[in-house]
Amino acid sequence: MKLKIFHHFTFKERVMLKDLLELDSLKRRNDQPNISEIARILHKSRSL
Repeated sequence: MKLKIFHHFTFKERVMLKDLLELDSLKRRNDQPNISEIARILHKSRSL
């Protein structure tokens, strides 16, 4: 999976995002990444 460069993330957050996107435990049933869970882990979600 090719990652876009997100300029609003720090370098450390980008590395963490890449690792989280590859985890099987954070994928939905259709093998798509669960973006809401990843955002919650990175403290970037709107509903904390």
